[in-house]
Amino acid sequence: MDKIEIIQNGDVASCDIGVSKEEWLELLKDSAMPVLYKEALIKVFYAPDHRGSCVSICNEFGGNPQSLNSYITKCGEYVQKKLGRFQVIRPNGKPCYWLVPMAEGKDLPKGSEGTFEWRLRPELTEAIEEYLYRYLVECYKSLRKDIPIDDDKWNEAYKWQLITECQGKDFISIVDKVRVTNLVNTQLVSPTLDFVIKNRPKELEKAIQSLADGQVLLDKRIQDFAATMQKIADVPDNNKQNLYANDERTASAILTCIDPNTYTTYKYGLYNKVCQCLNIPPKTTGKCYSHFMELIKPLLHIVENDNELHDLVAPSIENYVKSDLLLAQDILWVLFVSFPKQLGFLYSLLWKPRYWCVGYFFDGTESQQSRFVEEGIWEAWFNDNPDGQRQLKLAKTIKKGDIIILKSSFTKGNKHNIPCVRLFTLGEVTSDEGFIREEGTSTNVSYKVNYFWQGQMDFDGSKYGRYRKTIDECTDKEIINYISSVRTDEPTMKYAKYIELLEQNKNLVLTGAPGTGKTFMAKAIAKEMGCSDDEMAFVQFHPSYDYTDFVEGLRPVKDCDNFGFELRNGVFKDFCAKALQNFKDSKKTIQTLQQETSVREILEDFIEEAIDNRMPFNTSGTKNSFSIVENNERTITVEVPANEKTRLVKLSKADFIDLMEKNITVKSGKDIQEHFHRKHRTQQDSYIYVLYNIIKKQAAKKPSVDVSPVEIKKYVFIIDEINRGDISKIFGELFFSIDPGYRGENGKVNTQYQNIIEDGDSFKDGFFVPENVFIIGTMNDIDRSVENMDFAMRRRFSWVEVTPADTESMLDELSCVEEAKETMARLNKAIEETEGLGSAYMIGPSYFLKLGENGGDFDKLWKMNIEPLLREYLRGFRNTDDIINKFSMAYFAQKEEEHSNISELTDEN
Repeated sequence: MDKIEIIQNGDVASCDIGVSKEEWLELLKDSAMPVLYKEALIKVFYAPDHRGSCVSICNEFGGNPQSLNSYITKCGEYVQKKLGRFQVIRPNGKPCYWLVPMAEGKDLPKGSEGTFEWRLRPELTEAIEEYLYRYLVECYKSLRKDIPIDDDKWNEAYKWQLITECQGKDFISIVDKVRVTNLVNTQLVSPTLDFVIKNRPKELEKAIQSLADGQVLLDKRIQDFAATMQKIADVPDNNKQNLYANDERTASAILTCIDPNTYTTYKYGLYNKVCQCLNIPPKTTGKCYSHFMELIKPLLHIVENDNELHDLVAPSIENYVKSDLLLAQDILWVLFVSFPKQLGFLYSLLWKPRYWCVGYFFDGTESQQSRFVEEGIWEAWFNDNPDGQRQLKLAKTIKKGDIIILKSSFTKGNKHNIPCVRLFTLGEVTSDEGFIREEGTSTNVSYKVNYFWQGQMDFDGSKYGRYRKTIDECTDKEIINYISSVRTDEPTMKYAKYIELLEQNKNLVLTGAPGTGKTFMAKAIAKEMGCSDDEMAFVQFHPSYDYTDFVEGLRPVKDCDNFGFELRNGVFKDFCAKALQNFKDSKKTIQTLQQETSVREILEDFIEEAIDNRMPFNTSGTKNSFSIVENNERTITVEVPANEKTRLVKLSKADFIDLMEKNITVKSGKDIQEHFHRKHRTQQDSYIYVLYNIIKKQAAKKPSVDVSPVEIKKYVFIIDEINRGDISKIFGELFFSIDPGYRGENGKVNTQYQNIIEDGDSFKDGFFVPENVFIIGTMNDIDRSVENMDFAMRRRFSWVEVTPADTESMLDELSCVEEAKETMARLNKAIEETEGLGSAYMIGPSYFLKLGENGGDFDKLWKMNIEPLLREYLRGFRNTDDIINKFSMAYFAQKEEEHSNISELTDEN
């Protein structure tokens, strides 16, 4: 393997790796390359001159600069391993991966947008351009499998019908047909064309003849057509008649009907979007159509050679004139105009986010800011008056990737004549669409939101007076630029050092004094890692908690009049199964995900319909009647009234899914037995046989579902008061699996009930903790139960002490925030300096949060909450009252008298 050294020319680093455009294209086409790597490369492709820093690129196209940096680096490593012929090395001999996809990189001066700038390799740039064309074709084929060209609602077959009807017609007849279609701006163009057809047909025919003369450059013909149409459509009594029917769109429609294998239809909006997709600036008016025809040529070449595409669309257009050029145009039209979300990750890059200034009060008085942030949502109510309906219409246009700005609007100045908008919280919409519900005359709209910034920032001036309603679209550059700047501030995240430690060691325990906000911090760490509620779980250990609660165990169940036991997963095993599914799905192709999602949806729809309608079924042999009565995560329960011994029978969903995904032909229950390699036929096989064949018939009628690539997520499991449980009893053999060095299948162990785990269980062959699972425990240093954490468990976790100063930001929402922080600091200093107590007994900010409940009454907080706790700490020691007095003076900022002499704390024992 060749070792390629980096060439350093001043502040620019570069090297030649000898990878051709063709090789890059094959790498991009290969489904084995993770989609996130391709998306990262394409983001750089879209940057001006295909260069930029991670910060500038993410400011423009969204995303996390650190993630972009990581994906580019991992992409370089992937390509290097895939090609297996070179290795880029730094002067110190260590590998350098980012220079594989990048031609060069350089440090940026201070004050720049970012600190380091990349430039994409020219060969890769050309490959991406061609890959984008191929990606469009694949997106189109996926769409056309569900929505054919001649679909009743989204019918585009009229274009083929039009060019077919125009074959052999004279120019005037062609124009007469074109003028009544939506290929032209019918409202404006049709009257003009109707006028010249009736009043100046010879002049029009001559103009069309010149337009269709292929010996003349297309730009020149378009220019001449525009000038001619202005003349022949001119009438004394209508000074607007000659303004229309002279545009490139009209000319393209006419040319397409004359020769559909040389020309195709055009619209500026579509052309502009294609230019944006290819990162090419559009031409000026009069030269756009010819440029569009140049841009469509590479796509035409792909279309001409794609037999699968032709077979797919043939049933819809088999009776019309064939035109691959029109098919190429249809690809662009459908993806960029009709169904842009079909573009997948390209959609978020080409359709920029919108910014929404929104309110966070209900009924004008109840602030929902904290709740919105905690729950990761934004919602609002709109009434049925005209203004409410206008705002509701705006709220419904919010889409995934848009930015939510929680703000307040007011006026400043002595005369209250300076409008101001104050930003409190910023977040990115993560739901694909809003959830809408109606109650009486009001409508509620809600979206999931990932909030990434909280603070306070004012923008003053007359232009900010418009942001006063529940929702207003924000187009102000100053606000948008400010939002972009704070989004790049992620390296200074609050909990970055804890996240780094957790990602390295997989397991973390937060220790500290009671009330320091360890549980609050654990949840905040998970959210800062990108976890939603679905990727987090929370349990609290206690002396009665055991293996059956945590991992798995037998639970009593009632089957008709009989009682028995059933194996049930504990909370941790269920959580790991969910994380494992995400981990596996992130490795799958779109095609695989689409098939699996379709299968699961079809199965679930069938089960729900069968239960809701109490559908009866009959076995094929005995004709026994049975019905589906219960739907669980992994099983279906059927009831067989004629079976006195076993009326309720459980069927494995995994069996159905396996049969459906492999499209197995089943003619009897015996085929089920043979497919699953069972020694004997079971009662379940008979019921699966009947249900599977019914489901299979229904599945043939249902279209495939839209899916997106699955991004691997981080899953955080929080164990509160981890030291209060009997660790050995709770974890059992999982001590081995949770070890950071044995994550994934390397740490597979047989659980205590492994021999009775059912087929279809994610851990049928042994349990392990997936690589994307992280564990955070919390514990109080002063608890007597600390000793329960034996050394075997301790060495599997990293330990971090959390002090009140680490979590004092919890108090930021208090109206008396500064006084609360100062009081806490004074008291804790006194506690820390007291012999026999120390930092383990300091008072955390959780106690001071009660100020928000008692109206900021510090005296009440001391008497009701803090003093009783401190007396409990001092139980059994001499001079308790003197020490409490010392703490009280520190708390209330009172000075001790000079002659005061408080004895040190002494244990009576």
